Amino acid sequence: MRFLLRFTRIIRLLATCTSSLFSYLVKGRGHSDLLKAEWAHELAVKIVRILRIDLITRGNYPTAGMITCNHMSYLDILVILAHAPAIFVAKREVRDWPLVGGLAKLAGTRFIDRSKKSQVKQLNEEIEALLVQGVRVVVFPEGTTTDGSEVKPFHPSLLSNVAKRKKNPAQWPVCPAGLRYFCDDAVVTEKICFWKEMDFAPHFFNLLGIPYITARIRFGQSSIVECNRKQLAKRLHAAVGALAGTPMRLRQFGKENHLQYRAIA
Repeated sequence: MRFLLRFTRIIRLLATCTSSLFSYLVKGRGHSDLLKAEWAHELAVKIVRILRIDLITRGNYPTAGMITCNHMSYLDILVILAHAPAIFVAKREVRDWPLVGGLAKLAGTRFIDRSKKSQVKQLNEEIEALLVQGVRVVVFPEGTTTDGSEVKPFHPSLLSNVAKRKKNPAQWPVCPAGLRYFCDDAVVTEKICFWKEMDFAPHFFNLLGIPYITARIRFGQSSIVECNRKQLAKRLHAAVGALAGTPMRLRQFGKENHLQYRAIA
C-alpha cells in the first residue's frame, strides 16, 4: 500500500514539476525575483496538495518584510511558501540536492556559506534590495535543521541590515513564526524532520509513504524592532520559541482546528 502511494506521488510530482517548469519558461518567470517568488508559491501549493499536508495557521502572514522561523525540514519551505510568495535563504548544500536544488535556484533562493564573511555581507545587501522592492524574505536563523525539541540560538549575521533600518522602516518589518509538525502514522523526529547526517533521497522516499502530515504555523502579532543585530536575534529567538511551542501529539492539539489546505489555496 505504501509502495503504491509513493509511486503515485512520484508520478504526480514529476508531472507537476515538468508543467511548472514549462510555465516558468513560457511566462518568463525568471525576469524578476517577485515573479520567481510567485511561481514558487504556485508550485508549493500543488506539491502540498500532492503530499496531503494539512495546515493549521494562527496569526496573519506578513504582507512584506522578513520572516524568521525555526527550521526542522525541507518541508518548512513548502509550508511557508504555500501561504504566499517569498524568497528564501538556504544553506549552500541545498543547491546540490537532486531536483530540489534546481527548483530552489529557479525560485530565486539565496544560498549562504556562513563560513565566508564576504558572502554574508553580499547576501545582506541582496536581502536589503529584496525588502526595498517589497519582496518577502524568509530566513532560518538557527543555521541548521533540528528534531524540533528545541529552537537553537539564532545567528545574527543575516539581521545586520534589518536591524539598522537604513530604508523606510515601514518596508522592514521582522516577523517571528513558529512551525510544528504532527503525524499519527510516523515519528516526526525520524520521518519528517531532516537533521543530523540524514541523506535527502532516502528521507524523501520514506516521507512519500506517509498518508498525511499536519503542519501548524503561528505568526507573531507584530514586528520586532531592535537596532542591535545581536539583541534582535535574541528577541526573535524568544518569540519563535514561544510560537513554535513544545512537541505534542496531534490528538492532543485537537483536529477540530485543522485548516485543510484547499481552504486557503
